[in-house]
Amino acid sequence: MTKNFIFIGLIVAFIASSFTLPFQKSVSLKMNTAEKLGYQMTSYGHVPNNAILIKNAIRPNEFLSNVFSKYAVGTEKAYEVSGFPEELFNPRRFRSGNIYAFILENEEGKLVPQQFIYEKNIIDYVVFDFSEEDVSGEIKHKPIVRKKVVSSAIIKGSLYQTLIDIDANPILAVELADIYKWTIDFYRIQENDYFKAVYYEEFVEGRSIGEFEIEACTFNHIGIENKAFSYHRAESDAVEYFDDEGNTLKEFFLQAPVAYSRISSPYQMNRYHPVTGKNKAHLGTDYAAPTGTPIYSTANGVVTHAKYAKYNGNYVKIKHNNTYTTQYLHMSKIASGIKPGTSVEQGQVIGYVGSTGLATGPHVCYRFWKNGKQVNPYAEDIPKADPLSAEELPGYLNYIKSLNKKLENISLKIS
Repeated sequence: MTKNFIFIGLIVAFIASSFTLPFQKSVSLKMNTAEKLGYQMTSYGHVPNNAILIKNAIRPNEFLSNVFSKYAVGTEKAYEVSGFPEELFNPRRFRSGNIYAFILENEEGKLVPQQFIYEKNIIDYVVFDFSEEDVSGEIKHKPIVRKKVVSSAIIKGSLYQTLIDIDANPILAVELADIYKWTIDFYRIQENDYFKAVYYEEFVEGRSIGEFEIEACTFNHIGIENKAFSYHRAESDAVEYFDDEGNTLKEFFLQAPVAYSRISSPYQMNRYHPVTGKNKAHLGTDYAAPTGTPIYSTANGVVTHAKYAKYNGNYVKIKHNNTYTTQYLHMSKIASGIKPGTSVEQGQVIGYVGSTGLATGPHVCYRFWKNGKQVNPYAEDIPKADPLSAEELPGYLNYIKSLNKKLENISLKIS
């Protein structure tokens, strides 16, 4: 494997010299005349100017001892490093493709390993220092850069693919779906719907880490503009989203009990049943999804049933108030702690998609009762949460003026 050498600048009495690396390779090291602070700044922090930083990746079937032997680090050091607590370093998670590095300092013409660095993930890394008699270890973190980003697109195909096509992080689709989960059915997004968004995104070494804070966005679905602005109510620290009139986007029920699935069978009064072969009413909405996909309670409530039945399979039924009740069928398993009498919150995992009971494939059948009668929830006028108070509304409307103008001035990209 070709090694990626990052030169940190070696302070020597001449412009270029040749030193022998501990693993019998040689490399020409040049003094960096621009650095006068005695160190270079890297993604791992300060590295002395009399040192070299070498990064590499773990090969298949390579162990810590193999890596250390390449850099003339004794097996006793590998044993010491392996003995650190698992939260610091777990040799069983020393996997192919993971990044590691060594910092080697010049000692009388030889480059001697002083530190071993192992990347636990894109942000966290652990530094083992060999400079003292006893090896020390410390978890450190790469700097996170927070950038303000503007994205927009006319949707072609899916929202996820559209984001990829415009070079935006596709995880933004999840963030938008979370904001609009009460108001837009993301399983029915159509081509030529569009979105605009102003948000903060976090990066490490130029790579997005998938952390977003959406400040303002609009989603045009079937010709209807849905604006959303982040705002803190006076009595709450939590961020909520409101439209351009101060109405909350939050509703009493989520639009769906699973994330990023598809409706395989809608609520209908006459449907051919794929198992029984008979036509009968289908008083629920089927969401097809892979086995094990989390199923969420669509509103706060109390569990009344959590058990197995011949046709329902594993299922959970929740009473939300004196008006509304929901039911979730064919689970592969019911979530831990979900039993009759348990209070659940909107968005809480209550089970996992499966195909138990009378089912041909993995899905959740979502059923909805209003005043004791099964109804189609998507044809109901679902109640919303409380809007902003009359006292807060003027301040909010003034706050969103510039954000609203910014949204309107964003031009649409065609993927």
